[in-house]
Amino acid sequence: MLANPGFESGTGGWHSSVSLSTSSDSHSGAYAGLLTPGSGAAEAYQAVAVAAGSTYDAVAWLKPQGNVSLAYIRVSWYDGSGSLLGRFSSDPIAASSSTWQAASIDSLVSPAGAATARFSVVGSADASPASLLIDDASFQGDPAPPTPPSPTPVPPDPPSATPGPPGPPYPRPPSPPPSGGPDPTSQPGPAPSGDAPAPVAPEPTVFGTLVNGSFEEARTDGTPYGWQKFGGQFAGSTIAADGARSVALTSSSTAVKWVYQTVSVQAGAAYQLAALAYKNDPGVAEVYLRISWYDTPDASGPLLESADSLESLTSDAPWFRVLDTGPVIAPATARSARLRMMLYPAGSGPATAYFDAVTFYPTMAPLPAEQPPRPRATSHGPSDPDGPAAAQTASGSNNGDPAAAATGTGTQVRSITGSIYNDRTNDAGPIGTTAAGNGSLVVVLAALGSGLGLAAGGAAYWGLRRKIARP
Repeated sequence: MLANPGFESGTGGWHSSVSLSTSSDSHSGAYAGLLTPGSGAAEAYQAVAVAAGSTYDAVAWLKPQGNVSLAYIRVSWYDGSGSLLGRFSSDPIAASSSTWQAASIDSLVSPAGAATARFSVVGSADASPASLLIDDASFQGDPAPPTPPSPTPVPPDPPSATPGPPGPPYPRPPSPPPSGGPDPTSQPGPAPSGDAPAPVAPEPTVFGTLVNGSFEEARTDGTPYGWQKFGGQFAGSTIAADGARSVALTSSSTAVKWVYQTVSVQAGAAYQLAALAYKNDPGVAEVYLRISWYDTPDASGPLLESADSLESLTSDAPWFRVLDTGPVIAPATARSARLRMMLYPAGSGPATAYFDAVTFYPTMAPLPAEQPPRPRATSHGPSDPDGPAAAQTASGSNNGDPAAAATGTGTQVRSITGSIYNDRTNDAGPIGTTAAGNGSLVVVLAALGSGLGLAAGGAAYWGLRRKIARP
């Protein structure tokens, strides 16, 4: 289904955000594609017509060279109007090995309404020089249904002097992220006039499905259409991974901040939230995603449950990285969800994180044995009305004492095997330490197979938890 999959006819059929050429260092045949990401992220892609609800397999052979740090393939689904429906990425290849390696996605089912797929090879580099060789790409599956003939002949349009790429309109090529901290000229601020016109229709507070996940559409004040923020400041930014814009969330206090959108959901259905996140600021302690479920149509009232991304970003890197919740089942009474891009600051100084290419879509429910445990909001606090997620499982004990409790006014507490950590002060104490405080979060750690443990104030708590406690 791909045109020129082995680059034997030059770079015909392919589009790229950066320099794309050919090389005689091939996996098969005489030539391979040569993608040069420079210092940042880049992609080479094609658009192909697809049939909704059909199964497809995608593969490409890749060979990293130089300072390539990440390489994989990605399939993005679009409907007939060019709106993004969802995307899936392969596992990355071993970027440290300069050998030909296959990146593949098998048995990928196109979502309802899909009309076009964008097959992409994505590469990121820490610094120049860096290049990624591409060869023997393949995207196979059911062809798109034929277009029914028009009952009334329509005169053809006059020929265009410069034909555009096939398929629906796509976002402009991404701007590579900077090699160090954010470029001051790309700091959050109002969008240039005419760069992203404001929508004409009134903006709803709840959407039927996620809108403007690529942040290309902006309001007149430069903030992204469809999105709101809790705390801090947010605006469109030219530091982008997919298209010309992303959203920048900036903090200047110790409270947790987030950008969010409210969408309608179906109770008991499985959903998946994913995004690309850019954390390259020591003022940001952690970046992650969160789905918050509500039993009201507008996400008002008490929270039902929350589920966080399977991973979070705690280290700095000069490129966008993938965050994903995996399949999450909406509670039995859920009617709406808030999709949150979370920033946990390291302190009260300026700190900025960037998000792009957000997707939220129905997916297949995992088998019970495959679904990972999910954090649950258990209390409310001033920094996060949804409350913290549950603490990580602890194993071991302190001189035979199977339980430990920690409290502290206005702090978030995380648990690790053998110690209790206070995120705000980085103080550590052995399991069994108790520190009392008013209005605090109490986390009780129990060894595997243990029963009840006594917490401060004489209250009894117990439990084993998986996820690290997040604010």
